[in-house]
Amino acid sequence: MPVLLEKPILEEKLLEEIELLEEIEKNLLEEKAVRAAETGIGTIQTPTRDAGLTARFLELPVPVVLLTLWVAGAALMGSCALTLYYLLGSLL
Repeated sequence: MPVLLEKPILEEKLLEEIELLEEIEKNLLEEKAVRAAETGIGTIQTPTRDAGLTARFLELPVPVVLLTLWVAGAALMGSCALTLYYLLGSLL
């Protein structure tokens, strides 16, 4: 037969567990804040092999970066347009 705890004992245990959970949550939030402060950003980023290359590219003067991205975008759109023209020409 199970042992029934009296109501005051059950409430005390429940309050202790709640306090323990609140303390754990507080510690986790503090650790998260410390990690965010250590990285200097609010999110965790995984470094990639080309992160240095991208960073160096973005450190170039703004007109160089914008012109490079514009040329790359124009080349991509041009190749898509040529592919579409070729496919439509072969269908008709």
